[in-house]
Amino acid sequence: MKDDKAVVISILNMKGGVGKTTLTSNLALELSEQGNKVLILDLDPQFNTTQSLFKYRYDSMNKYFEMKEGLLTISTLFMDTTSGVARQLFAKVELQNIIHKLKNNLHIIPGDLSLIAEVNDSSINRLTRHLNGWRVFEIYDYILIDCPPTWGKFTTTALDLSNYYLIPTRLDEFSTIGITILADKLEELVLSGRTSIKCLGVVYMMLGKTPRKLGVSRDQEGYKKDIEKFFNDNVNDQKSMSERVKSKVEPFETKIYNYQKVSHNSSIYKTYDNYPQLMLSIRDLVNEITSRISKSGYFEIGDE
Repeated sequence: MKDDKAVVISILNMKGGVGKTTLTSNLALELSEQGNKVLILDLDPQFNTTQSLFKYRYDSMNKYFEMKEGLLTISTLFMDTTSGVARQLFAKVELQNIIHKLKNNLHIIPGDLSLIAEVNDSSINRLTRHLNGWRVFEIYDYILIDCPPTWGKFTTTALDLSNYYLIPTRLDEFSTIGITILADKLEELVLSGRTSIKCLGVVYMMLGKTPRKLGVSRDQEGYKKDIEKFFNDNVNDQKSMSERVKSKVEPFETKIYNYQKVSHNSSIYKTYDNYPQLMLSIRDLVNEITSRISKSGYFEIGDE
């Protein structure tokens, strides 16, 4: 990633259901409300972040379906225009309208289930060419990329475009699986010299409320220790994760707790006036993120 104005952050885990949509949506809203110009790039074929934000902004998905019908989703940016039909369709699209204004400082390139279709290097190059042509890395302060819970072209492209990545995770018996797979894949990517991306940190999501000073319940404490042991120690005679991915890897102090009403409704915390602690936790997390980015040498292994 070249030294552009935008701070580009990929949000990813190789395990689904860890709160990735919740984290992406609420971080984007908070960053934008702090006066930053924010773009969300939804590269997850499930496009849950797109759905959450369109429902929050418009109370329905009607606007999204209008955009999809008009080819104004991210899928169009991958379109192969060598065939006559595709070229004719593409010619009718006002490409700049694919960047959709949700709020003054918050824009999105909407996701699309059609991304499940196989992509190749040519289509990835088309996406990158459009982003550079629109100068998004110069226009925005932050670009958040919602990645799929799998390793493939979308994820590696997102990481190639990014300065940092952020890992949301739950604390349960499967917590280390996605992170272990992710560490293996990131090690390959970093050692190949394709990227010098740094880990912003790990966010513990969907925690059960507890009065314990540790901030996690007794049931989740063991999983927390297991994950942090993986971060810090040698695992099965392999290098620690931080050494493998050439970046400090630490959990954030801020933790995101689960509330039953929230878990069954909108993932947008601003819709829950009865739970102001949700927005406060996102604000605290944003403060931690910006502090880590601004702290000289923070990401170097062994530095404090």
